[in-house]
Parts: sequence; structure tokens; C-alpha cells
Amino acid sequence: MKAFQFGRLFCVKSINFKSMKYLVGILFFIGLNVSAQERAKIKDDGTYRQLQSAVAEESIIKLKNSVLLVRLNMRKKEIAYYESFGNTKGADKTREKQHKNNTQIAKGFSEHFNFCKVYYFAMDDSRMLLDGKQDSVKFYDSNMTVMNSFQLDLEEYFISEFGVVESDTIYYYKGTTPDPGSVNNPEGVSYYGNQKNSLPALVIRNKEFYQLKEPFPYYSGYNPGGNVNKRYADSIHKLNVKLKRYYRKVKQQDAQTELDQEKNQ
Repeated sequence: MKAFQFGRLFCVKSINFKSMKYLVGILFFIGLNVSAQERAKIKDDGTYRQLQSAVAEESIIKLKNSVLLVRLNMRKKEIAYYESFGNTKGADKTREKQHKNNTQIAKGFSEHFNFCKVYYFAMDDSRMLLDGKQDSVKFYDSNMTVMNSFQLDLEEYFISEFGVVESDTIYYYKGTTPDPGSVNNPEGVSYYGNQKNSLPALVIRNKEFYQLKEPFPYYSGYNPGGNVNKRYADSIHKLNVKLKRYYRKVKQQDAQTELDQEKNQ
């Protein structure tokens, strides 16, 4: 059976929001198993759009009540490369520059983001986090101080990072085994095809490292060449506003639905 036909058989009204992992799996199953022509049909399919909206609405509620883990690039491999040749000057310069970038990111979240709790982790720990080995991951607070992972409630969390917006997986998706050793793509996923592809942005992903989808406000653009003291703050502030706005919209819709149900009883 074709994937887009499968989507029509899924009754959106009977969605169990506790089965989010299953729903997200359906979305990516569709992206992986259909031809380019069928993908276009899926994009216009009302059932698929309703399903995607349901996932987005449940995600914003979960994010509000959980944690956003911000992934930071420590540039450890580049530093190690300099050190392997005895170039301590190059290693120190790279370490200092990246520390300043990460400090500004943490400062931006501390000053401009209050939608949910925020912690930080190194890009090099992506594989362990993906494998559920949270006890082996170093988490940092806004002062870049290592936290005790046993004190963190990470049953539910989302991931964010300054990178690029990837194309909608409903059109083009290529998945490989995640490789944390890759500087630009440690999760091992490539996307192609839509106009926002490669747009520099602060992006939100789920715990499987998959980029979220519209109507969830999953990204906020930024200028990677801007002044380091302002480069991240504006994007963080805009994302915070987008998340709050969408959260209010979803809560209002839920309240209206409950009211309508009471009237029909």
C-alpha cells in the first residue's frame, strides 16, 4: 500500500498523544518510502497535514514542561589537531574563540529565553545522548559549569543548536548511521530540496535528533558573521517569542475544544 494512502487510513481524531514516538515514526516512514511524485501528493493531503499539526501541538506542550538541550561545538578535534603538532598557540586561539561563542550562546539563552528549562551539552556527546546513555554525557549550566546528570529530569527533552535549516523530509531524505565524529553533521542525516535548506538558524530537534516540522516554530534565523556579542541573542529572543505565541494558540484551541465538547454533552 502506498504511504500516502496509508496516511488516509489513520484517523486523526482518534490520535493518542501519548504515542508521539509512533506518530513521528509514521512521518519519517512516509518520507523514506515514497517516490518524489507521491511526496508531492502527501504534501497536499489533508490527513497528513492534520497528523503533522497534531505532532506539532503535542511537541509544544511537551517542550513547555520539559527541557531544551542546547548542543555546543567545542571544536575538540581541531584543538587536538593543533596540539598533535605542538601548535599550542593555534590550539589556545581556537579554544578561546569557541569558548567565547559558547559563552555568548549561554548568555543569550539566560537573558532572552524563558519558555522552558535550558541545559547544554557538547556536540561530541551526541552519540551517547542518542543512545540513551545520559549518565555518560556532560551537561552544563548557563555558566558552563558541569552539572550532575543524576539531578536532572531528562525523561523528556528536545535538542537545539545553531546550524542550518534542513529541507522538509517529506520531499527529500537520506538517513545514515549517526556519526558524532562528523563536525558538520554528527547525527548522520542529510536533507535536500526546499528553499530554506542551508539557512543559518537556531533549530529545534526531537530527542532522536530529527528536525521538527511546521506548524511548530522549529527555527529562527541568525547571521553567523555578525558581531559575536549580538549574533545569537536576537535569534534566541525571536525563537522564544515564536514558541510562546504558538503555545498560547494551542492552549486556546484546546480550551475551545473542551468548551465545545461540554456544550454538546
